[in-house]
Amino acid sequence: MLQSLFLKLFILINGLGASSGIVYHKNQLYVVSDDLPYLFQYDILDNSQNKSNFNTLLPIEEMTKKNKLDFESLAIVHNQILALGSGSNANRNELHSYNLETKIFSRYDISDNYNELRTKFDFDVKDFNIEGFAYKKRKSYLFNRGNGKNKINGIFIFEGLPHDTKLNKSEFIPIQLPIINNELTTFSDAIIVNNKIIFTATIEAESSTQRDGQVKESIIGIINMKTFQVEKYHIIAEKQKIEGITLKKKSSKGYTFLVCEDNDDDSVTSKIYELNVSKNFQDIY
Repeated sequence: MLQSLFLKLFILINGLGASSGIVYHKNQLYVVSDDLPYLFQYDILDNSQNKSNFNTLLPIEEMTKKNKLDFESLAIVHNQILALGSGSNANRNELHSYNLETKIFSRYDISDNYNELRTKFDFDVKDFNIEGFAYKKRKSYLFNRGNGKNKINGIFIFEGLPHDTKLNKSEFIPIQLPIINNELTTFSDAIIVNNKIIFTATIEAESSTQRDGQVKESIIGIINMKTFQVEKYHIIAEKQKIEGITLKKKSSKGYTFLVCEDNDDDSVTSKIYELNVSKNFQDIY
């Protein structure tokens, strides 16, 4: 594996290999995997970690890669950490929440809302694959990864949260992501910072909503929330699949992000990287 010149190793999380979603909040790092039913928590101040079981219907010991919940998105909304299933097959239609105050886990079946989005916007099941989730001004933004047969990158936008909405006002906005060496990048995560969408995307050869392919490049980019056009992007890694992004801090100089990667192997240690980007998104340092 080629080591990126831009990604600086921040921490290692043991017991977690394929990390897919990440949230930084008050010196705590929360991470999920697409094939494990746990919420991992890492305390930055004392370098300690723990994991908690999500409130799953299927016993943990019976979970396999075939019936995994496929948590691809993690976000914080008010006082809750929300983990969102990708919706790429029938057992991946759940949202799980963790209340930071009460420490209570809750599970929600969002099959009806996912089905309504597919139907309303004429999505084939093989094209539906939610890889990112952001919430801003009482609206949810779900980022669809274009690794299905029709290569549809785009954003579902609706009022309310995925588990607490009637989808009365919803829209789908296709996004033209960068093409690198004649290959399309596809969403792997996104957040909203200062009314800009900051996204990560990857190139995987011959991937699908059910199966990962050979990893090529990973990028970070910025999307204008008025025009929904990609304004700038940078290649940040080769042969590394960057799967999640969270904001660590802002300064007059720029932004510091933390990103996680899907190792796509059997390792049980997850690497979390730090990435610095200038305020105008012109430079990575």
